[in-house]
Amino acid sequence: MTGVPLKGMWKDWGNAGLGVWLAASPWLLVPGVSAHPLITYVCVPVGILLVAGGAGAASRPSGWTERLVVLLGLWLLVSPGTWIHRVPAVSWDNIAIGLAVLTLAFWRLRDLVRANRAR
Repeated sequence: MTGVPLKGMWKDWGNAGLGVWLAASPWLLVPGVSAHPLITYVCVPVGILLVAGGAGAASRPSGWTERLVVLLGLWLLVSPGTWIHRVPAVSWDNIAIGLAVLTLAFWRLRDLVRANRAR
């Protein structure tokens, strides 16, 4: 997308940073994480996808990368209610990251829509 404001790229990089935290959080929040392998099976891939989505959106802004990030944020909000999470620290961490990801992604989508309307 040409003409997209570059000043909003920090939101994309913010989501990428949240992805790094999410991927590392099982080892930082859960002592003996090896006893809870499902936590790493969820947090690490979603974190990697957040990093890829955020970096992709920052390097080449488009609606589909932001939509991917929105879907990942929604999954982070829903996943603690599934059978996957049995550790409260990880559940609350996923909810907080999900809310932050959704806030940044919707904010960036708004920037993209406004930039398209201005053209």
